[in-house]
Amino acid sequence: DLFAPAVQSSAGFQLVVEIYTLQVLHPGRRAAALAPLASLVAPGGELWIIARGRDEEDDPGQLPWPLLRAELATFTELGLVERSFEDYLDDETPPLRRFVARYRRPAAGSRTRPPRLNCAGCWTLRRRKRR
Repeated sequence: DLFAPAVQSSAGFQLVVEIYTLQVLHPGRRAAALAPLASLVAPGGELWIIARGRDEEDDPGQLPWPLLRAELATFTELGLVERSFEDYLDDETPPLRRFVARYRRPAAGSRTRPPRLNCAGCWTLRRRKRR
């Protein structure tokens, strides 16, 4: 249950992968899922997110509701550091906008911000630049 994870805050996982789950939560309920999701990431661990994306002025449409970049920025307020963020159009017809984001929880006792990494090449999806 994402809204009541059983993992203790001192534990967590080295890798948490969220693919298309947040976008099926109603936007009014989605914010409540971000803190529990971030809490699953152990010190030194990473959170990877793949989701449909949109701008604030875009119509959210119907299920699945694309995420806003500002919604994902909440993870930095929850103690995670953004490692990379990709915004692209996929190869579907018509093309759909996608976000691929990587966040890292600093290791215990870490005082320095980890370097930002370009995740290009981490994914096997063929990307086209957003127009």
